[in-house]
Amino acid sequence: MISKIKAYFNISRSEWRGMIVVFFLLMLTYIFNKVYEKQVYSPLKFSVEEIFPLSKDALSPIIEKSGTLSSKTKVAELFIFNPNGLSLEDWMKLGLSYKQALSIKKYEDKGGRFLKKEDLKKMYVISEEVYRTLEPYISIPKIDVNRNLKPELGKAGIVSLSIDINSVDSSTIQLIKGIGPAYASRIIRYRDRLGGFIKKEQLRDVYGVDSLKFAEISPHIKIDTQHVRFIDINAITIEEFRRFPYLTYRQKSVILAYRKQHGAYQNFEQIRKAALLDLEIMDKITPYIKFK
Repeated sequence: MISKIKAYFNISRSEWRGMIVVFFLLMLTYIFNKVYEKQVYSPLKFSVEEIFPLSKDALSPIIEKSGTLSSKTKVAELFIFNPNGLSLEDWMKLGLSYKQALSIKKYEDKGGRFLKKEDLKKMYVISEEVYRTLEPYISIPKIDVNRNLKPELGKAGIVSLSIDINSVDSSTIQLIKGIGPAYASRIIRYRDRLGGFIKKEQLRDVYGVDSLKFAEISPHIKIDTQHVRFIDINAITIEEFRRFPYLTYRQKSVILAYRKQHGAYQNFEQIRKAALLDLEIMDKITPYIKFK
């Protein structure tokens, strides 16, 4: 049989021997690898920290944003804070992940407010353990809701309510005739972007509030500026500044770049020249800016 195969393929005796040697070498190599894997070989185990010990801090913001790093593995920077209007960056300093902080900001954007410490515990992204850690540092100014619903005597002796929209939640704003859940949510969202209303006329900037709607609701609204959150122009970051509605992102970036290059602002004229702002914009932003 073998001789027929050799004759068919025209294989010489020396070539045949060579083929047999190669076959046995291949078999030996295969058997050796199998034995080595079972008896000797052990997979190399390592962590990212061992390979990139100096990169961990640089990578942490990316890990946080992806939501793959739990709050237990981060070192929290605890400080006294009011959860209402707290920036995304500050929530993350307190030990929350990017996704957790973003969830809280979305809750506020929809009109949510924290009236007492325990309200924070109702957020599904805040575990019992995290709440116990943060609870001693939560400071929410006590607001007497009844104080913000001031009865006023209208025409024909009819009592109406006058509501301070800088200090109440969306459900309270809905007590005003003509304001439903949608309008209340938009007003709260815009108020939080501003930091608070300075005058009633700013409600005209809220989507859907035209001259007729404004005329309907304005008699029942009052403005208490003690609840306004002002902007420290010499300390604010771009993340905190980005939600402010009266300036474009480019104008905000230019203002902060000028501060970085030339130092702290001393007056409004420096801000106007830095970003080439017109008088209309300056009139809008001036009440919100403080120099500290």
